[in-house]
Amino acid sequence: MASRLDYERVASIIVEAIYNGDADTCKRWDISQRSLQRYRKLTDTNDALSGFVALKLEAYQDDWIGDVASAIRAGADFVKRASKEADASDAETIKAVGEALKVLTDAHTTARIVNERIRQTQQIAGQDRPELAASSGDDPSVIDGEVIEDGAEQTEPNT
Repeated sequence: MASRLDYERVASIIVEAIYNGDADTCKRWDISQRSLQRYRKLTDTNDALSGFVALKLEAYQDDWIGDVASAIRAGADFVKRASKEADASDAETIKAVGEALKVLTDAHTTARIVNERIRQTQQIAGQDRPELAASSGDDPSVIDGEVIEDGAEQTEPNT
């Protein structure tokens, strides 16, 4: 039986797998890892799906980056205020401020790593995508025994 490909759903799955890993994403959406590989392979030949993935990826990045940037900014502001008001003679205070600065430094390093990862995943929209290549040359329009046509499997994620 042929199913119509739900571009929004498939794009959500692909983007989620980039950030949460294949195994967790497949479990949450109740699909096989082979299905995920074939969805990825479809982005090579299906411009509509590739466009949905690019839009979902951009939206996910914008939401995530905004949330994290805001939290880091608030933390940095707090540490700045606390360090100005702290008792410089109190060993525990000095230790706490030092630990907070270490956390902020780690957050900054992590942000740089994430930015690089995002840059790499933005290649999804049409360039070199080895991380998306399926491991075999099987027909990507056949997923779990079903022929996939334009438009899809209508499964919601397991929550």
